[in-house]
Amino acid sequence: SGNDARIGSSGYGARIGSSGNDAQIGSSGNDAQIGSSGYGAQIGSSGYGAQIGSSGYGARIGSSGYGARIGSSGYGAQIGSSGYGAQIDATGENAVIACSGSVYRIRAGEGGAICVPHHDGKRVRFIVAYVGEAGIKAGTWYAVSDGKLVEVSA
Repeated sequence: SGNDARIGSSGYGARIGSSGNDAQIGSSGNDAQIGSSGYGAQIGSSGYGAQIGSSGYGARIGSSGYGARIGSSGYGAQIGSSGYGAQIDATGENAVIACSGSVYRIRAGEGGAICVPHHDGKRVRFIVAYVGEAGIKAGTWYAVSDGKLVEVSA
């Protein structure tokens, strides 16, 4: 619960929580459940099936495992995912979401920016979208279909 915590875990099924500011949390095992409520958290996970949540402002969250569920409600979050089948929810203002792996679904808040890959049959391309432009709405779930972000139900 204190400030400036540094937490590391390499085993499967880890459950890590932090409520202080500036936490640095890392986990390499599968099925980790990581939560942080302090500002400026830096959270990284390389295992499959991670569930990562952050409510503080300015979080930097990265995940390389498949099937990650990443959520952030703080403003200015920077979220990156390289695993396949990610579900990313960044509802804070001005969040940036960038993926190099496939996304199951994605949702951004006001002022958010999204960059996700798709394969057009010949090569991988990126879909870039901004909340408030081209019909992209804040707080709405999207999936990739035919090279576009399409609205999906929760």
